[in-house]
Amino acid sequence: AKKAAQAQFDIVVAVGGDGTINEVVSGLAPLEQPPYLGIVPAGTVNNLARVLQIPLDIDDAIANLLQGHLQPLDVGQVNDDYLISTMTLGILADAALNVTQSEKQKWGPLAFLNEGVHALAKHQHYPL
Repeated sequence: AKKAAQAQFDIVVAVGGDGTINEVVSGLAPLEQPPYLGIVPAGTVNNLARVLQIPLDIDDAIANLLQGHLQPLDVGQVNDDYLISTMTLGILADAALNVTQSEKQKWGPLAFLNEGVHALAKHQHYPL
């Protein structure tokens, strides 16, 4: 994404889920004049696409992209890390990090629920 911006492309399209979009945003956010960000949701949950009301069907998402529906997007920054959509801390963050790509492909969003239940059962506490 950063290389595309430096090559002066007008738009960078992220095809994937929230993690993929976050990685693309991390490449664009530090730039003074980043290109537009296009999103074609192809992830497991697609939280950001849902919030932005981007169609989840890939063909419809591409049609939406071609129509140029612009929406503002807030980007958070914690130290040198950028984030979009949501920030998760503690048990839920641990659960999300522990879900493998194969589990997401096999179980979809239920993979996060399963891992969340296991994380809650550990009764782990986190200092902030």
